[in-house]
Amino acid sequence: MSPPNRLLNSPYDNSFEGPLSTSLQEPEPRGSARVLRRLDHYSGDSSVELEASNLSINKIFFGQSPDFGRVLKYPLDRSRLRLFPGGQVQSGVLLDDTVIQGVFCEKGTEVLLYESGEVRRISLRKNQTIQGMPCGRGDIWFHQNGKLSQVKLALDHTVQGVHCAQGDIWFHENGKLAQATLSSDQGFQGALCAKGSGVWFHNHGELAQGTLAESRKIVGIPCAKDGKISFHSNRRISSALLSRDFELHGIVCKEGSYVRFYNNGQIYEVTLATEQTIQGVHFSEGATVYFQENGNLA
Repeated sequence: MSPPNRLLNSPYDNSFEGPLSTSLQEPEPRGSARVLRRLDHYSGDSSVELEASNLSINKIFFGQSPDFGRVLKYPLDRSRLRLFPGGQVQSGVLLDDTVIQGVFCEKGTEVLLYESGEVRRISLRKNQTIQGMPCGRGDIWFHQNGKLSQVKLALDHTVQGVHCAQGDIWFHENGKLAQATLSSDQGFQGALCAKGSGVWFHNHGELAQGTLAESRKIVGIPCAKDGKISFHSNRRISSALLSRDFELHGIVCKEGSYVRFYNNGQIYEVTLATEQTIQGVHFSEGATVYFQENGNLA
């Protein structure tokens, strides 16, 4: 026969800080809300089951003398919660309709938390507008600082000036758009990126990578349609697919190959269109040549 369940008394006002002994001695009662905790089954696994009566729990600590920590940040269901090994709540189901970080969550919505207690994921049950964006059913992810990390657009929508197609979009921790799929051709930094292709952005908003909708010269380099174009955070080209043979710093580079650059503009990698001697070293046609950041052969 298993030991009886453990009853703890805890206040709603977050004032209870009494230690909880692993010997299951009853702490001095304070307040009316009660938590049912299965210490007898705790073994340090990746998650622990915990049952509660109409009580939200933000942190619970286990150990030699665990403390009953911050409570009632979110109204979690009385059924089962999952805990991190350290005792903090990992996930639960909302007991009531609740607005969490600007998102309306229905009763029964699953919430996943970081160990620090901030919301990591919400499973959205219905389409709704979030920060002006038409978001569809599914998971919404947050960075630990509370800003959106990933949402699913229910419709094509322009986000921070980018024509985003229906589907998932991602954000940097500072709130800037990080990744999306284009709903139409769109130009960034002289590069016309193709509808239906993915685009990536640096955390200051400049294009990091896209796929070209047409062949065109970008900062003097003949770039191929359907090729990837990428930029360093200082807006210098990082890599491009050549649409034709092209002489670059005295080196004839092969059509259909990628040229890559350091962020100071020096060549990092080229593929040769002909036999060539570079810095006294002979290379055959089609050879891939690498350089150091100072311009010398690697």
